[in-house]
Amino acid sequence: MNHSQIPDGWHVKKLKQTGEAIIGLTYSPKDVVDSGGIEVLRSSNVQHGRIVLDDLVRVNAKIPEKIILQDGDILVCARNGSRRLIGKNARINRHNIGKTFGAFMCVYRSDNPNYMYWVFQTESFRKQIARDLGPTINQVTTGNLNSFKFAFPSEDEQARIVTVLEVWDEYVEKLDKKIELKKNIKKGLMQDLLTGEIQIPGFNGEWQEVKLGENGETYAGLSGKTKEDFGQGKPYITYMNIYSNPTVDQNNYELVKLDHEESQNKVKYGDILFTTSSETPEEVGIASVYLGNDSELYLNSFCFGFRLKQPAKLSPKFARHYFRGQQFRKTMTRIAQGASRYNLSKRYFMETKIRIPVDIAEQERIAELLDNISFDIKLLHDKRQLVLNQKKYLVNNLIRGDLRTPEDLRISIKEMQHA
Repeated sequence: MNHSQIPDGWHVKKLKQTGEAIIGLTYSPKDVVDSGGIEVLRSSNVQHGRIVLDDLVRVNAKIPEKIILQDGDILVCARNGSRRLIGKNARINRHNIGKTFGAFMCVYRSDNPNYMYWVFQTESFRKQIARDLGPTINQVTTGNLNSFKFAFPSEDEQARIVTVLEVWDEYVEKLDKKIELKKNIKKGLMQDLLTGEIQIPGFNGEWQEVKLGENGETYAGLSGKTKEDFGQGKPYITYMNIYSNPTVDQNNYELVKLDHEESQNKVKYGDILFTTSSETPEEVGIASVYLGNDSELYLNSFCFGFRLKQPAKLSPKFARHYFRGQQFRKTMTRIAQGASRYNLSKRYFMETKIRIPVDIAEQERIAELLDNISFDIKLLHDKRQLVLNQKKYLVNNLIRGDLRTPEDLRISIKEMQHA
């Protein structure tokens, strides 16, 4: 930290001067209980800056009063096998008071938790964490944490900074609620529209059961490639591109070297691409539809393609929703084979029956309705990311003093978003 650059009236302090870092509870496997006891928060309970109560451990042990969580404590990951997770943190609120935390965690406790929380979200905090980790050490000690230095403004300006940043936090929470609502609406629509439980006005509602093997053929992905072949050459669709997107992301290809005499299958418009294997049966047979017009595009070796016969009884635009619907996903999970790793049998896949509208126009109308709500969700996600970027900028610049808050702070979300 360059002390000469801090604003007048700001003072550099170590964290031990504004609070205290406290290491968590050491317990043994015999202390763990299924019920009763006290809940212990660990690294997995800190996700994206929030406390999540999945995968909770309970222990039956005597807990020192000092490591009982209090409102405003900042819970920090102090030790982890993954270096990038060290320093991740979340603020304890009233819902988690009375729990404790494990020995790979620590809390920072101060009399000014609202402002200190934002200090822990800065690039300066992460840089000091990285500096103390060094090349081999995968932990930050309470002693090191207490020695971290930051510049602090007056208490009045700290309060104004908190006001500004909490507005952005509240806006992100509102967007999260809107996204969750839209996702639930989409889930309900998929259940109703992809099973025929709700009929779209203007169509006769006639549906038919068809076998996949009678309506298309499968083809394999790349074969005979070594790791030296990747990184240059022709574009191919990766496993994660298929896994992550109902429609193949055409801006996210990777490259593979191909010889002129090689015979490899090319992906064409309307092909439905499926993941072949995964560590869990729930992730086998994830589908993505290719709707591009690349003249030469290939498929990775851990997936296979399904090409519809002509004339097709299945609209590719409908397929990208149908094959991600709950009913079809249950079928893929059921026919996945394996123990430690699961694979999709193409024979069982081709024997799978699906129930779809007879009228292609009805299929595409269903797809259009689902596309519209998917687009709404994307817009909300894009807006959320924009707000997060704005918040990140404000956090770093307000806490560092590069941006100053006005003395008379009367501000609203609308005013700030248009500033």
